[in-house]
Amino acid sequence: MNQTQASQTQEILDGFLSEAGDWGEKFVSLAFEIADNNTSQDLVGEMFRGVHSLKGGASFIAQDEPRLCNLCEFCHDFETFLDGVRKGRTELNEANRDLVSKALYGLHDDIVRLQNGDKIDRHEDMLASFKGTPPGTISVSKRDNMIIFGVNKNILHPNDVGDFNKILWKSVRGCPLDTKVVFDLGGASRLSSTAIGSIVGTLGSVAAIAIVRPPAYMNLVFKRFRFEQFGIQLRNSVEECWQ
Repeated sequence: MNQTQASQTQEILDGFLSEAGDWGEKFVSLAFEIADNNTSQDLVGEMFRGVHSLKGGASFIAQDEPRLCNLCEFCHDFETFLDGVRKGRTELNEANRDLVSKALYGLHDDIVRLQNGDKIDRHEDMLASFKGTPPGTISVSKRDNMIIFGVNKNILHPNDVGDFNKILWKSVRGCPLDTKVVFDLGGASRLSSTAIGSIVGTLGSVAAIAIVRPPAYMNLVFKRFRFEQFGIQLRNSVEECWQ
């Protein structure tokens, strides 16, 4: 690609990312609505149009900008899933509402990363779920003086928060006081304010808490309330928690 072509590609990319940013903000609003149990056809149609528009724009320049390939694949499978909802082939039950909400927030965060010049991943867990694989769960593992929670699902519904609390306190209860608890959110999983309160509530029982790969909005929330001053750290990887 010569300099003129590179300049043209960059101009097209900048235009696409500007429009994508508007959709990213809209996706956040739509995610709130779907989490509040709004399952109207109008809402589903708006989500479908947004994802379809994003896929079309990304596909147009993905050949010259490889960073958009993962976005194209994700939008394609998400669009297919939403089309199934629109046409009644797929039920918008609680698990699928969770999946759609997570996917919308994931798109928002991916757009932000692309605007910052970063790469994005394939979101293999959601791609599998779009194709009928059961949605993610919460895993618990231990290493040295750490308890690591792999949170691969949104924890927004009261029932999910209740299950989360049971897993959390069963794992933390009676642990040594020098224990660090790590919550790996994978860059997409969302927590309700009640779930966040449960995490904060463990501070009296452990030495420190680390939140790994929170979505962009949670970075802002945690920094706004200065959680690091209370011993809650924000990290980009689990490996950083050993440093």
